Amino acid sequence: MNISKINLNLLVVLHSLLETLNVTRTSEKLFVTQSTISNSLTQLRDIFKDELFIRAPRGLIPTAKALSIQSDIADIMEKINSTVYQTHQFEPKTSDKTFTLAMSDYCEYVILPNLMARLNTIAPNIKIIVKAIGLLDEIEHFAANEVDIALGVFNQAPNRYKYESILKDKAAVIACKKHPLIKKKQISIKDYLKEKHMVVYYNQDPYSNLTDVYIRSQKKERDVQLWMPHLLAASHTLIKSSLLLTCSKNFAKKISRSLPLSFRELPFLTMSADILQCWHLQQDKDPANSWLREQVKASLEN
Repeated sequence: MNISKINLNLLVVLHSLLETLNVTRTSEKLFVTQSTISNSLTQLRDIFKDELFIRAPRGLIPTAKALSIQSDIADIMEKINSTVYQTHQFEPKTSDKTFTLAMSDYCEYVILPNLMARLNTIAPNIKIIVKAIGLLDEIEHFAANEVDIALGVFNQAPNRYKYESILKDKAAVIACKKHPLIKKKQISIKDYLKEKHMVVYYNQDPYSNLTDVYIRSQKKERDVQLWMPHLLAASHTLIKSSLLLTCSKNFAKKISRSLPLSFRELPFLTMSADILQCWHLQQDKDPANSWLREQVKASLEN
């Protein structure tokens, strides 16, 4: 088939459907009606001589053919975006662009204060929307244009995203200042496992948090009394409890300055968690996105 006879806007629809696997979300993303998306899908099926998507209770399931061309379609969209973006400059001093960041409450607490202070000075009209995310594994649930940058840790590298480490962290434990264990200069694994613990988890399984997974890999177990999904709320709960909360050293240092808590490093927990920022391949050459990534890194140097 001659490409001049193909409506190239259909590739935009196909690309979005491959990312969202949902007709409604694609119609919202492209600002067209659902019937328009359905009509486009009919034309795409005729072009590729394949069903492409099968309807399911929670969206669409791509066929083998759709999966086989997904990376090629993504490359085409990336090249188009790169070509367009190269013709535009980003002026942070005058821009009123709204960026969307996805991050956990940990990243909000550690990163946002310095980042916003920096942006208020060098780009006073820039606006930030923060979307909640636990592990970066969840970034796959967002379409490419829904999040500019995601910040956090992940268990498995997300597809179609680039990433870089912006902050390395070690394990620490925080507790009420009166906690007998926290008064020790150094905490042993034996002392640590004797105490009761609180866990902050970011996915559906509270038992698969990074600390317990590591401890079990060492053939050990700890006594957990409370599981919570929010780090800041957990920190406030510690004040009147005898529980220990294992977290990152960066967070422990910050929170112990504002709450009556103390922290100690845990040298026997040799795991480390890199905080990453990741962005969709489509935005890799976007001057505005590149600029924001640099601001995130610069804000951590303060």
